[in-house]
Amino acid sequence: MKKIVILLAVFLCIEGANVGYAQKAVWKRLAGEANTKPAQKTAFNRAKMLSAKQLQKTLHKRVLKSQENVYQYSLEDLRRLVQDVELPLVSFVDYPSEIFNLFYEQKPWLQNAPIQVQRDYFISHNNRLTHAVIKKRHQTRVALHARMTDVLNERVPFTSDDVIAQTARNISPQVKQILIGEEHNKPAVSASILQFIKEVRARNPHRQIICFSEFILQNASVENIAKRKALNPIEQGYFDIYNWLGMNQVKVVGLEPEQVKQYQTVSQWHSDGYMHFEKHYIWETLWGMQWRNQQWLNVLQKYRQKYPDALFIVHAGSGHTGYTQPFTLATHFNPQETFVVQFEKKRSNDRYRRLLATVDDSNVAALGWTDQEINRLIGFDVLITVD
Repeated sequence: MKKIVILLAVFLCIEGANVGYAQKAVWKRLAGEANTKPAQKTAFNRAKMLSAKQLQKTLHKRVLKSQENVYQYSLEDLRRLVQDVELPLVSFVDYPSEIFNLFYEQKPWLQNAPIQVQRDYFISHNNRLTHAVIKKRHQTRVALHARMTDVLNERVPFTSDDVIAQTARNISPQVKQILIGEEHNKPAVSASILQFIKEVRARNPHRQIICFSEFILQNASVENIAKRKALNPIEQGYFDIYNWLGMNQVKVVGLEPEQVKQYQTVSQWHSDGYMHFEKHYIWETLWGMQWRNQQWLNVLQKYRQKYPDALFIVHAGSGHTGYTQPFTLATHFNPQETFVVQFEKKRSNDRYRRLLATVDDSNVAALGWTDQEINRLIGFDVLITVD
């Protein structure tokens, strides 16, 4: 009998609990607070996310955000740490889909997207590269100022009047690639580069030398180079260089992809009141430079496999060769086997002074440091200035 009473009590308790729960549920429903089934999470709809309308909306926000990230820096920092062509882009016009598809080889969904989507993706990605470059250069500036005493006191003593010959003489025999960076469109610069190449040839009479050039198209024939058909028509000085190389049995190889010559359409862009430039080439943007440098690097690696012991001379603009410029060739090579020399007209506002902000060497004929770490921070092993 006692067991029956206990079981009955347990049953009534359970029922009471159920009734209480049911009553609470009724009151919640009457009050509009009933617990309904949790809402099903919306499944990720890739097709919707990649639709032209959604992509354009998302990328437009990304363009604005990428500009905002760059312009958080002061105007003084922007002018000191980036060049004009490295400032954020706002818009692109006139470039066809084919040119953007060169950058989207690993993104097929972008290759078939509307042209405005392709442009906005390029702009936002390029602007994020600008932000990364500014951060890197700010770190470089801090590192340089921390070593300012060394920067001022550990310069290479250029004792000879002929700084070009002295520079060639100081290049280590273990160097495998000499990267010549130039300021474009200056006949005096081209003449000095030719003199430097002659000095390098004279000091390496038995070593195979191959010269690679930004100013010659890839796969250009020797005959076309000799006839000047493959050269960009910038100025006579380049032809003088390659004509001398050909006459002295130095192989000349073009670096520039055909597409760079094919797509030279001008793009319009503005920079929100910081610096105003109306015409801009896509190949001078950060992503454009990165793409070009990678194509050049592919050529150099191909020849290096074939000629492991040859001395490579690369002739290009300073923006492609220096240690501190973004995505440059120098960053891909062993520093102990690389020598960067830059040729510029004498002036008071070149790149390394923008970084140092305290050094005025507008009248020096050549500049370099005995400490390789300083050279890497400033961007070159030797800077030669010409009248």
